[in-house]
Amino acid sequence: MSLFERHEPVDIVTVSAQLKKMGLYKNIGGTSYLTELTNIVPTSAHIEEYAKIVTDSYVKRRLIGASAD
Repeated sequence: MSLFERHEPVDIVTVSAQLKKMGLYKNIGGTSYLTELTNIVPTSAHIEEYAKIVTDSYVKRRLIGASAD
């Protein structure tokens, strides 16, 4: 939150540095935990793929609704 509030980029490098400054880096699990988080949290880098998934789901719901009518 402190990075975000200071309008600084929030990524694995800046979060690691901030946690080290706060003395919390080892308490949260270090590099392995941060890496795990980055692997499971969606990013805007894949927004087009996420939009396609949402659009495909929408079309399927509409087809199911139309066939029920």
